[in-house]
Amino acid sequence: MAIGKGGRIVVELDPELKQRLYQQLEEDKLTMKAWLQQQIDVYLHDRRQRGFRFDDPPDDRDLTH
Repeated sequence: MAIGKGGRIVVELDPELKQRLYQQLEEDKLTMKAWLQQQIDVYLHDRRQRGFRFDDPPDDRDLTH
């Protein structure tokens, strides 16, 4: 995966999925950028927190997708 030095992310999506996402974001009065930043913040926070849990069993979720 190529990772540039700029702040732009390019993702190819199924056109129907893209349309559904934009419709929902519009209903929620969110921009794609704002929503993506929220999702990234949650994801990174959760990943950091997982590193500090010693009592919990391992998470079986596949985080590669």
